[in-house]
Amino acid sequence: MKKEIVFLFVLVLFSLSLVSAATYYVSPSGNDASAGGSTSPFKTIQKCSDTANAGDICLVQPGTYEEHVETRRGGTSDSNRITFRANGNVIMRGFNIKYPYITIDGFIIERYADTSVQTGFVYVGFAGNNNGSYCRIVNNTIRNAVYAKSNSFYFITSGGNRIYNPMWIL
Repeated sequence: MKKEIVFLFVLVLFSLSLVSAATYYVSPSGNDASAGGSTSPFKTIQKCSDTANAGDICLVQPGTYEEHVETRRGGTSDSNRITFRANGNVIMRGFNIKYPYITIDGFIIERYADTSVQTGFVYVGFAGNNNGSYCRIVNNTIRNAVYAKSNSFYFITSGGNRIYNPMWIL
């Protein structure tokens, strides 16, 4: 009986080691009904956000994405984050980060041309859900837009970010 329990324990540990983080791809020419692979990318960053789990990377190909992305889940630790990474010149409308251990890296965040639409911002801990802890917002450019902060996060002090012509600061 003891050998069987040890065997089951080893089998579970081995199975867990086979589970690895995924890299999903996003491209303006993609399709959200696809698998998100390098040869079958998603079309929207939001679809990648809806799909990604702790440890996964959303690698966004160059282009303009007319969307403001809301995170659906977060990472579990500093070494097990969900990462959104621009792979070149990626223009988009911002993020609403509602979960911990998220990384946003290398995006150009701009406001929609229709200035009556309030976008072009990064919210962390939106609408009283102050659970955007331990997020990294790095190497981004926010221009002609808004940037926001929560009590536990300050965008302007994050590494490598550039802010041009801010509309207002929340």
